[in-house]
Order: sequence, then C-alpha cells, then structure tokens
Amino acid sequence: MFKNLKSIFIVEDEGKAKPSPKTEKKENSKSPKKQEAKTTPTVSPSSSPTADPKVDPKKLSSSRDKILKALAASNLDGYDYFEYKEALRSLKDEALPEAKKYELAYTMAKSMGLTTDKLVDTASHYVNVLKKQEADFQKALAAGYTRKIGERENQLKHAQEQIKHKKAQIEQLTKEIAAHEKNLGSLNNAINKEKVSIQTTKLSFEAALHQIMDQIVLDIQNIKKYLIK
Repeated sequence: MFKNLKSIFIVEDEGKAKPSPKTEKKENSKSPKKQEAKTTPTVSPSSSPTADPKVDPKKLSSSRDKILKALAASNLDGYDYFEYKEALRSLKDEALPEAKKYELAYTMAKSMGLTTDKLVDTASHYVNVLKKQEADFQKALAAGYTRKIGERENQLKHAQEQIKHKKAQIEQLTKEIAAHEKNLGSLNNAINKEKVSIQTTKLSFEAALHQIMDQIVLDIQNIKKYLIK
C-alpha cells in the first residue's frame, strides 16, 4: 500500500536548495573597514549568526515517506478515498475539465459501491491521521529541542561562569581564560547548528505534510463541489 500511495501522491521536490542571489555590491568589498581593537569579546548565546533554515530535500523525502507509511497503516478496508484518488490520478493526463475527471473517477468508484458520503468520510479519516501525525511530530520536536538545545545552553552557561571566575584570579590564568572564551564561540555555533537542524526538520515535515494534506483537502472540496449536488 505504501508504494501505491507514493505513486498517488507524487509531489515534485520543492525543497531543493536554490542559489541565493548575490545582493552585495562589489564596491562594498573594496571599501576599507575600520580596524577594531583585537580583543576577545564575551560571546552571548545570540551573538553568532544563525543560518536561515530551509526545507531540506532529504528530510522532505524522509518525512513524506513516514507520513505515507502512517497513512498506509491506517488504510481502511474496501474501496475508499485512496482507490478513488488512484482512479482520479489515472486521468491526470487526459484533456478533460477538472470536474469531468472527478465525475469519471466517481463513476468508476460508484461501480465498486462507493458513495459520496463514504468518499468524504474516508478522506476525512486520512486527514485526521495526518493531524495525529502532526501532533506526534510536534511533541517529539519539542522533546528533541529540550534535549539537544537545553544541554548546549547549559554547557554555554557553565563556560560563561568559568570565565567570570577565572577573570578574578591572578595573571597566570589569563591563557586559561582566553581558551574558555574561544570555546564559547564553538559552543554557540554548535547551538545554532542544532537550532537550524531542528527548524529544518520542522519545515521539511510541515512542507511534506501540507503537500499531501492540501491534495486531500482540495479533493474533499472538489468532491463536495462537483459530486455532491
């Protein structure tokens, strides 16, 4: 059933990375920058730039597979929305109005005992399955954020406390203080990378979810529009 669903809900990958336009003016690179004092600043949790998260093609594909497997596991017995959707998709290349495609697909489905009420009910059932998947994902995402980011933030806080303590000691500890300050940047970068990774996973999942859910919701609307008089 999983392979059938993949063929039914084929969505072109929209998560492929697009090259960002270069907006910086060349003149800016030529103009000399003011020299700043070479001191090691104390790094705050928000001082390092965070990469802009975006949909990751691999995570999008993985999320879509997980969602489709959940739908396959919740597949209802008999001829229902999925079989109707498959029949509808078989008409995608036909030069017919959209309404006619829905009607033809329903004519095939009706011969299998499917009614418009059952069609809408079963489609709604799968929407509810997707909503349950979304709720479970949000719960797991929150737990992952607490586990990964919280640990890094605790490490960062601990490192900052060490710096404050070391600065109160005699001059011989200066090198040790500088080493801890350098480590702050690494810790902060690690935090930002984890944030981007989690946000990328979130965006990829939501994109995959809505790519599929939007199709089902649109089908429900069109079924009601074209088939339920």
